[in-house]
Amino acid sequence: MVKNIQKGFNKASNNYNYNGYIQKEIAKKLLNNIEITNNDRIVDLGSGTGIVWELLKNKPEIFLSVDFSNEMLFQHKNDSKIEKLCENFDNPKFWQYLEKWRPSKIISNSALQWSSNLALIFQNLNYFKKNSEIYLSIFTNGTFKELHQYLKIESPILSIKDVLKFADNFIYEIINYELEFENSADLLRYIRDSGVSGSLNIANLNLLLKLRRENLIKRISIEIVILKNIKTTNLYN
Repeated sequence: MVKNIQKGFNKASNNYNYNGYIQKEIAKKLLNNIEITNNDRIVDLGSGTGIVWELLKNKPEIFLSVDFSNEMLFQHKNDSKIEKLCENFDNPKFWQYLEKWRPSKIISNSALQWSSNLALIFQNLNYFKKNSEIYLSIFTNGTFKELHQYLKIESPILSIKDVLKFADNFIYEIINYELEFENSADLLRYIRDSGVSGSLNIANLNLLLKLRRENLIKRISIEIVILKNIKTTNLYN
């Protein structure tokens, strides 16, 4: 699964800033009222082409952009305050590195749903709760539900219930969007160019062709849960 997802994001990197407008809207909600100081050390998990960095009104002292796609990181803006790291957040060695890096804030926008072990991700995040503010947005299986129902396949990502089961003591908010397209071809093109077409790889080709030919679906749902843990007690003193 990870290799297929990585391949999808690599292919989508050139168009991602244009097609990732939903991710940008989600990031705006995620970062609403976040206070950044010059002394902050911020890590962005699954940074992609740099939406979070772009939206931060105040820039921190140092900003670590982490993504497993080199092509995405290449599109990310360069700055003297930015450190780029091509790494998979499912890799235990990454969390050992992050412990030494000592972040004051951990942010992840529209990325953690691709983890192969979200429970373990939250176990790692729990370690940082005392000393780091945490801001997460995670797509859930209500995303593209119309398409999955038509194709008779299950979503590759978890439900809200499953996500919240791992996210103890996080403040959360559920957000829903609808995207409407002129035709099914545009809908499928959006999914492909946004880098989240993994579920289409297991779909029945005849059903996909029929969908495109007969314009059977022109509206799809997006479902996200935003999670925040902003009560810190000891910022690495």
